[in-house]
Amino acid sequence: MAERPKLGFDDLEPNEFTPKAAGFRSREPQSASPRQVGRKKTGRTVQLNLKATQEKVDEFLAIADRNGWSQAVTFEKLVDTFNKKDS
Repeated sequence: MAERPKLGFDDLEPNEFTPKAAGFRSREPQSASPRQVGRKKTGRTVQLNLKATQEKVDEFLAIADRNGWSQAVTFEKLVDTFNKKDS
């Protein structure tokens, strides 16, 4: 049977051989942060995936950026505007 490769921990004393010394990270939770900074709960739970031309996607994103809206808010405002115009 072939000899197993050395892992390089032979020079450590038994009390020095810890997961931290081996480079493992703790699984304990770090700081108890409920959400990432900048993320807001919106109540939106449904996804919409579309295929569109790059030109129209760029226009859509430009509208969102110009107004400081998220993509979800931009979509909702465009749908509302269309419905008002259609009525």
